[in-house]
Amino acid sequence: MEFENIAVVGLGLIGGSIAKTVKKHTNARVIGIDSNSSSIQMAMDEGVIESGYEVVGEEIRECDLIFLCADITDNLELLTNVKKYKSDTALVTDVSSVKAKVMEAVEAVGLTSSFIGGHPMAGAETSGYSHSSDYLFENAYYILTPGEGVSEDVVKHFEDFLRSLRVIPLVMSPNKHDFSAAVVSHFPHIVAYLLVSMLELNDDEMKNMSSMAAGGFRDMTRIASSSPEMWRQIILSNSSYVLKAIDWFEEALEFVSFDIRMNNADNMLRKFASSKEFRDKMRFAAGKGDHEASHILHVELVDEAGEIAAVATIMADNGISIKNIGIVHSREYEQGTLEVEFYDEDSLKAAISIIKEHHYEVH
Repeated sequence: MEFENIAVVGLGLIGGSIAKTVKKHTNARVIGIDSNSSSIQMAMDEGVIESGYEVVGEEIRECDLIFLCADITDNLELLTNVKKYKSDTALVTDVSSVKAKVMEAVEAVGLTSSFIGGHPMAGAETSGYSHSSDYLFENAYYILTPGEGVSEDVVKHFEDFLRSLRVIPLVMSPNKHDFSAAVVSHFPHIVAYLLVSMLELNDDEMKNMSSMAAGGFRDMTRIASSSPEMWRQIILSNSSYVLKAIDWFEEALEFVSFDIRMNNADNMLRKFASSKEFRDKMRFAAGKGDHEASHILHVELVDEAGEIAAVATIMADNGISIKNIGIVHSREYEQGTLEVEFYDEDSLKAAISIIKEHHYEVH
């Protein structure tokens, strides 16, 4: 069984990217639903959707898969109408970054047996359909939280469908997801907003502090450019786990503060070294973690035009396929750093040898 008719409700950054990705990798017919008529028109002009509507209605009855891609508050409100109009066999999923609250609402409206919660671990600081792309989710983890009563066969079928879109599905419980998201995503957004606020409130008239805010501050606060309204909704929807993360961080800050006041240099060094060691072992390429081996090298580049193209050309000339390539935003090395990912270890080893022959510094 394949998903032949798909509805995407909410054609923003995520919904638009899902629609484009589905169109790119499958033969499914896609319809779009969004209260913003201009988003619908853009999607139709680009051939991403076959038809568009401003509200959920009879049009979804023919769909066998329905993505809810609006803000979490809107997604929860849409559940009643989705249940009213969808077919008995249709599968419903969402993309909200909070899962326990969504699954509770799904149970309340009686959709549990046909709902799989979802959260694609990808995004951008920008928003809206105009910023969507057909590669946003490539090689990214896609968390799934199936409702009770959804058969293993249906879950497997949906996982296979997601893999066809070039994403990596990962099943976990809603509560485990929400605590994990609070630690790695929701709480860091709070920190980013507060760091920017601290700079704004303490800068002088000459903006000297802002002028000093270079790579480190930029990288730590990049996500503060995200939608404030979206993050207000997300954080309040996951408030218990966000507060748990805040409590832990406040306690950790107290220990750091004590070490500074007491000049506990050795204790500070141990903590910093431990964090550095753990962080150095982490994989930040899209979709990479402990669940899957990654084959990545870092190439130091001088800041000259054409350097990225030169490295890519060296790979191509030697028949080495690149899975992902991009600039590492935090400069841990002396020069600019290019991160290149390969499909297998043999390709990685060959690339290391060839790049070194061209006198590049490789890590």
